[in-house]
Amino acid sequence: MKFRWLVFGFALVCGVALGQTQTQTQTRPPAGTPPAPPAPVAPASRPSSTPARGKIVEEIVARVNNSIITSADYERSKTELIDDVRRECTTEHCTQEQFEKTVREKQKDVLRNLI
Repeated sequence: MKFRWLVFGFALVCGVALGQTQTQTQTRPPAGTPPAPPAPVAPASRPSSTPARGKIVEEIVARVNNSIITSADYERSKTELIDDVRRECTTEHCTQEQFEKTVREKQKDVLRNLI
């Protein structure tokens, strides 16, 4: 067991020493030569409208403490609200105007109810 650690330590020290020697020889210019001009910097590319890789799977509408409300949750709640109002109006015989007014009033509270 001690021998393994000794070999590992020796290999690590030799590897670090070898790496430092190589970087020193690569970075030192020959004596008497003028320093090289700095490398040209590539112009910053403009971000494209769509990401190069990746796809938006779900959008976050709100974050509350450790939970999130996604756009799918929000849309589902709006659909359920319309269905509920439609059921209510069927039993109460609402006009189209009353139906739309009730939906508009209740849609204001959809996100609040999800939170």
